[in-house]
Amino acid sequence: MSDNLRNYTKAIYAMDAVVNRASDSDWDAQSPCEAWSAREVLGHTIFGLKRVRSQAAGADGPAEMAEAEVAGANPQESWAEARDAVLAALDQPGALQTIVQGFGGEQPLDNSLQIMTMDVTVHTWDLATALNQTPVVPSDLAAGAYHGIKAFGDGARRPGIFDAEVATADDADIVTKMAGMAGRAC
Repeated sequence: MSDNLRNYTKAIYAMDAVVNRASDSDWDAQSPCEAWSAREVLGHTIFGLKRVRSQAAGADGPAEMAEAEVAGANPQESWAEARDAVLAALDQPGALQTIVQGFGGEQPLDNSLQIMTMDVTVHTWDLATALNQTPVVPSDLAAGAYHGIKAFGDGARRPGIFDAEVATADDADIVTKMAGMAGRAC
């Protein structure tokens, strides 16, 4: 297992812990992402998992649809199906070497998992915050997301990606710093 796959799997299971602690009445709660509810944050994340699953299989990506539709009427069930499908797809021989169109051009799927890990990690914080849960994000993944967003610089600061950085205390933990770097009010 590559380090990128290990981290992606770890991020998926951090999100899984948040999803599994949610109740049916939580999914319409407002998230820190201004235009999204908790359901929409999860739907966005599920779509990302479906996209990675398709890439691992060398297939066309999933059809575009609204985030709330992706999460569906039973977000926990939709999440579990997507989680299991992407992990099974990534476990196939050669899946990580599949060449995909990533943010930096063509690259092995294994390399693009770094960005996807950052996405799942930040949205784990978003979902936990929307659901009034204490965000339990592994510090190594939070550090990776923090430094990844910082490296993108102004290119990451646009609608639908990240808002302007929110200042955090110098002695803040790395999860709080990650949220601030992603433009989330902490």
